[in-house]
Amino acid sequence: EDQLTGLGLQIETTSEGWNVSIPSFRFDLAIEVDLIEELGRLYGYENLPNTRPQGTVLSADISEETLATHRLQSLLVDRGYQEAITYSFVDPKIQQHLVQQGETAIELANPISADLSIMRISLWPGLVQALVYNLNRQHTRVQLFEVGRVFKGTTDNVEQHRHIGGVLCGSRYPEQWAEKEKPVDFYDAKADVEALLNLGGKKDIKFVAEQHDALHPGQSARIVQDGLPIGWLGALHPRLEKTLGFTGKVYVFELALVPVLAATIPEFSPLSKFPAIRRDIALILDEEISINKIDDCLKAIKSDILNEIQLFDVYSGDGVELGKKSVAVAFTVQHDERTLTDEDMNALMQMITEQLEKEVGATIRS
Repeated sequence: EDQLTGLGLQIETTSEGWNVSIPSFRFDLAIEVDLIEELGRLYGYENLPNTRPQGTVLSADISEETLATHRLQSLLVDRGYQEAITYSFVDPKIQQHLVQQGETAIELANPISADLSIMRISLWPGLVQALVYNLNRQHTRVQLFEVGRVFKGTTDNVEQHRHIGGVLCGSRYPEQWAEKEKPVDFYDAKADVEALLNLGGKKDIKFVAEQHDALHPGQSARIVQDGLPIGWLGALHPRLEKTLGFTGKVYVFELALVPVLAATIPEFSPLSKFPAIRRDIALILDEEISINKIDDCLKAIKSDILNEIQLFDVYSGDGVELGKKSVAVAFTVQHDERTLTDEDMNALMQMITEQLEKEVGATIRS
């Protein structure tokens, strides 16, 4: 009591304790805790008993079957991207160019402005506007990504889904003296998407050629994982590039986040002690036969020694019949328990050529 009185405080003793009147110049004293702090300061904090907090700390239960979102973000940053955070409200004039016909957006009852009057149903509108902003400020090489929510349904029944999307344009690498500048292309964007999907160890991933109203008719693909569509990849439609004033190719991708984060638990298998053998074959087949169809055909071959299939060349022109194309494929073959013989290789290559001829009408190029 004497200590508080010495600070100029007036104390009235009651049956329940003290009523303390605070002078007007002590505006820092407002609640009971402030008085306790004053007493502690006068008594000396070093004289107060030290009691450590006690409790049980539980570690987070993280499943190996689920990736953390930050791993996807870190991977894209490592590949040269910068993360963008854009508004969930977008310009209807921009969004209508970047979504499929028939997709409708949720309108805001009290929008901030006419340019932010609907909810986004894709990450592309915000990313494309961020790209325009950067290009207008002389940033000629831009790679942006975003992790965020998109909104579908109606005002009374809003569905929120988390997506990851990206946009890239300009040169493939920063300007340097040792190599000529090369613009990014469809396969650069595809490689970035494959890197994201490979984090989860998924094997059944396909890029199926399909049309999207916002994408170039010849450079667009639907991304399919385990038989289910999970996103899109491609170059912006030339009409849209002209509307937005782009002078070079712009590539975009967008994926639903939940299937991307789903991972398979890796399994160890012993490494073979025996040498691997590579065999290359060149196939002649109809020009409209897709690489996906060839890949499906080859993966259907039942063989314990066929480890890897790699397409490394596609050619059409002199020496190849009109309407046909030549596709070169490499096969890596290895046995876990013994060295392979010529008979093993001949039998496998015979099986491969018969399967290709039966399923896609391919013949061996002479």
